[in-house]
Amino acid sequence: MKKRLFFLPMVAIMMAACSSNETIEVNENKGDLISFRPIVKGVTRAADADLSSDGKSFNVEAFNTGTTTSPYFSNVTYTNTSGTFTSATKYYWPTNNLDFYAYSPITTDVGGVQKGALSNGDYQIVKTDYKTFTIKPSTTVSEQVDFIYANTNNKGKGSTGEVTTLNFRHAGAKIVVKVKNSAPNLKFEISGWKLGFLDNTATFTYGDANTDTQAGAQLAFSDWSENTTQSAANTYSTTFTANPIAASQSTAYFLGNTGTPSASTDESLNMILIPQALTAATAYADATAGAKPNGSYIALKMVIKNNTTAGETVADATANDKWAMWPIGGYNWEPGKKYTYTIDLAGGGYYETNQEGTDGNLDAILEGAEIKFASVTVDGWADVAKYYPEALADLKARIGIEDCSGYIGKYVDQNGYITNNITGSIGTIAHIKTDGDVDKSYAGSRILVLSTNIVGNALWDNCGTENSIGLSETYGSYNGYAKTKHLYDANSSQYLAAKTAWEYQSKNGSAVVTGSSGWFLPDGQQAVDIRNNQYTHGLNLSFLGDYDILWASDEYGPNNAYGWSKANAGYCSPRGNSSNKILPCFAY
Repeated sequence: MKKRLFFLPMVAIMMAACSSNETIEVNENKGDLISFRPIVKGVTRAADADLSSDGKSFNVEAFNTGTTTSPYFSNVTYTNTSGTFTSATKYYWPTNNLDFYAYSPITTDVGGVQKGALSNGDYQIVKTDYKTFTIKPSTTVSEQVDFIYANTNNKGKGSTGEVTTLNFRHAGAKIVVKVKNSAPNLKFEISGWKLGFLDNTATFTYGDANTDTQAGAQLAFSDWSENTTQSAANTYSTTFTANPIAASQSTAYFLGNTGTPSASTDESLNMILIPQALTAATAYADATAGAKPNGSYIALKMVIKNNTTAGETVADATANDKWAMWPIGGYNWEPGKKYTYTIDLAGGGYYETNQEGTDGNLDAILEGAEIKFASVTVDGWADVAKYYPEALADLKARIGIEDCSGYIGKYVDQNGYITNNITGSIGTIAHIKTDGDVDKSYAGSRILVLSTNIVGNALWDNCGTENSIGLSETYGSYNGYAKTKHLYDANSSQYLAAKTAWEYQSKNGSAVVTGSSGWFLPDGQQAVDIRNNQYTHGLNLSFLGDYDILWASDEYGPNNAYGWSKANAGYCSPRGNSSNKILPCFAY
């Protein structure tokens, strides 16, 4: 069986329920059907906890609130079909409230074992009850699964829990390795890494942590039991194309599966293992040749060479049981934590097994060299940038059934996915209106995304006087799209800001989410809402830096246009005959 530490991805599951008096047979498209919409964060192996693709599944147990016997339904698989998770057998909201317990990857309801045995016939997950699982990580690193778990309580179609966010937590620990080389006369070729003297089977029982909200408690080390039987026989290793490490390489790099060390981690080489207490190796188990270390360690499969063009071999630590080893331990691996081990290769490390066979002392690979012990940094399992499958389309679909104001200030990437990271983003969500449009000229728009890039300055005179038509009077409020288009269509050099915003990308350009309005200038009322959201919803406009005024698409008078500033608390200030900055937005 295979076990892997559970990353701490937070999977948010949106359970939508509406009312209906129809029977089950004719009510399958009605709101009483219990369905789920997951948002998976922190996913690091797409084959596991990333539920964004059609056919991906997780399992759910439901109990009447406050009970843990006679479940309303048990071990039911919910599968993604075009972004909505439903079960083959339909379940509908009862009159009472329910407690939900969800986990992934799924297990069968026949013997409770995970679907798909490993090559050795074992299973990585065996389910005992709704919150207890026996975990045995695969010794094949690529097979290790990211087990995640979440619950939400006291929810029902007639309560405020009608739409609920359920956050999954990683139950395991993630282990990562980096290397550097302070030796000026040696270089290295690394083609594998290993963790040894571990516990390979343990029981996870969900405890008292509350994962109901994004800020909910992390799973606890005490949720794991029977995880204190470390053994020399229990090792986890992976091999790959040799990574060259140059002499005097002071920067620590992650090892890469394709033979190239990198500043970013290669998730295919990282391990997900059982949280456990580690005791570092101090010697070999005995004086016998071939004896393993007496405690936990990290090992590298590597060749050490002189730093010359020919690079003759100094030592070869690639044979079985002769990998280079560094002791690790003296602390616990905690659930949902990432442990990054950094090794200075200069000292060469110790052989993984007793080479001399005369005593139990650890045998150094390079005689007389100072062995630099592996250092470790501990981090929370950080979220990746994207919240799968939380795209603008998913968010827009939920407007009206959930308060989505918490998404204001999130960034949007080129494909329409929501992210926490401004790097690579095309805009930030600046306004969400749950009771109507955020731009009346674009049908159904409820989300306004402000570009994260100021595209230039413009001297824009006589705004709104084209054919003596007053734009504000003609189009009203929340209509920046129509006002910008009007000025663009007039094709006048006086409306340079509108032209610049409209042409920032074409309506269906690569930097505009498919199905959105395309770029335009916000009008005065949209600008007011954007500015107000700095205070009411924490919209962060610091990426704009210091600036004076941004153009809006409203007229102020026969010869003036509105401008707006993030610093101004009042209505947009009139700015005519001046050169101001252009910041496009789009509606969705």
